[in-house]
Amino acid sequence: MKSSDNINDLAAALAAAQGEYEPIKKTREVKIPTKKGIITYSYAPLDACLAMIKPIFAKHGLCLLQSMQGNDVLLTRVVHTSGQWIEGETPILLKPAPTEAWAIAAWNPMKELGGAITYASRYGLRLINVVTEEDTDHNLGETEAQPPPQQPKPINVDKLEADLLAAARAGKEAFAARWRSLSKLERKQISARAIKTYKDECAIADTPKPDEPKPNEPKPNEPKQKSSDHITENQRRMLEARISKDNMTRDDAKKIVLELTGAEHFADILKADFQDVLEALFGEEEKSS
Repeated sequence: MKSSDNINDLAAALAAAQGEYEPIKKTREVKIPTKKGIITYSYAPLDACLAMIKPIFAKHGLCLLQSMQGNDVLLTRVVHTSGQWIEGETPILLKPAPTEAWAIAAWNPMKELGGAITYASRYGLRLINVVTEEDTDHNLGETEAQPPPQQPKPINVDKLEADLLAAARAGKEAFAARWRSLSKLERKQISARAIKTYKDECAIADTPKPDEPKPNEPKPNEPKQKSSDHITENQRRMLEARISKDNMTRDDAKKIVLELTGAEHFADILKADFQDVLEALFGEEEKSS
């Protein structure tokens, strides 16, 4: 701290002024996110400090001056009407420019400088012992600013809908499991029309299907494999020729054969039933084989 050669009048005035100071309450609060959680600190703003001391200074013939000295020092001077003075310097500390991309976008050098000057101005008032309540804003230097929360990745709606469609075609259970895995944001991207399509696909997938024929088992409407117990090929041809000769339709003849023997095709008629078939159709015994 520096002063004029003589400060007796200034000291007397300053002592009288300090006797009239009132505690300045902290009305500002700041919350800063850190790796350890949120740190909250409060402080008395500069305008509140000045509003308290200026009328008291004027009463005792004192004047407060603050100005920049270069780019990194704030000079605070108290002058008395006698011409006597005292002054002190407060360094202006600036945070280093950020290197992270997310922080560079929000970096404003002039705003940072303005904040640093205001901060130094408050501390410059310590020269004249303007005392606030317990100071806690020194903790500010111990905090570690955190990057903003990461933005959610863009949602590929086409791929999402394709995945859901594939799940729906696997059945209701598979679709329900895939749907539960979606986030709320992803679910909002699915249109009502797409949801209806998924429901239809689930219904189709879950519809019971006709049993597939077992290996070596004849398909529906396909003659069974021939065995030695069935009528011969000559007997089958003779039967069909006689049906045609008697102007009987094949459907009528098949109906009679089915009711009599259970055979759906002529080739399925057993030799043991062939005589009964001939009698039922033509009223005669077998003449050839």
